[in-house]
Amino acid sequence: MSYVLKRCWQAIIVVLGVTTITFILLQASGDPITVLLSPEATKEDIENLRKVMGLDKPLPVQYFKFMKRTIRGDFGESYMLREDAFKLVMERLPATIELAVGGTVFAIIVAIPLGIFAAIKRYTIYDNFCMVLAVSGQAIPLFWLALMLMIFFSIHLGWLPVSGRGGFSHLIMPSVTLGVYMAPITMRLIRSGMIDVFEKNFIQTARAKGLPESKVILKHALKNVMIPVSTVLAMQFGRMIGGAVVTETVFAWPGVGRLAVKSIMDVDFPTVQAAVFVMAIVIVSVNLFADILITFIDPRVSYD
Repeated sequence: MSYVLKRCWQAIIVVLGVTTITFILLQASGDPITVLLSPEATKEDIENLRKVMGLDKPLPVQYFKFMKRTIRGDFGESYMLREDAFKLVMERLPATIELAVGGTVFAIIVAIPLGIFAAIKRYTIYDNFCMVLAVSGQAIPLFWLALMLMIFFSIHLGWLPVSGRGGFSHLIMPSVTLGVYMAPITMRLIRSGMIDVFEKNFIQTARAKGLPESKVILKHALKNVMIPVSTVLAMQFGRMIGGAVVTETVFAWPGVGRLAVKSIMDVDFPTVQAAVFVMAIVIVSVNLFADILITFIDPRVSYD
């Protein structure tokens, strides 16, 4: 319990730190007044709007007012959409989480069998083939892969919708695009872990007892390998949530990443700040959950 409380305190510090950095960077990125008003606006109009929005105050005053509202979850109204910024982000958060879960599931389905197969056939042509796939998966640009999937499966074959969010068919290509990047990391970790575990005494003992090879691999070897893998998956899941901008943009997926990019282009400070705040909370929460999950996977691990 003390470890969980400590990690929660650290998570709060991380979220506030990320929020502070975002505030500073946005202040240096541009003046939203130039976007909100037309070029014909007078100097008086500019000063009046700046006063209404509180941008005429010194930067430290703006920061403390911003942090005070952030603690309450109040980021103000979106400059462009004229809606509550926090509400806009929360409306799009389920779409981003759905996409991240889809990519993670695809990566697990691909990575675990290939990782085990590469470990069993280590240093053979099959192992080399799996490693080539792993390197290729990380080397392929996501936007290029997304476009190729759209051209082949949507335009030529007509099997899947080109873009948007709807049923399961809309989720397939974006999930594959994200999963192709995540799977190689997981596969290589499983392969190296399995090769190491195969040399352990308890594996040799299990084989000496006459247990089926499938049981030795899945019940004894894979269970031990999944301890570090679960941590990496949690970290990669957090990266997917925060970094699915390209995939969401290409497939017109209505997620937080796409909203954040558009808000940055529009100099929409409240929406960007709300998006970063929510993403930071989600990512640190996922990492904390992964640390706690390890204690259930391996009872030997204790944070007391």
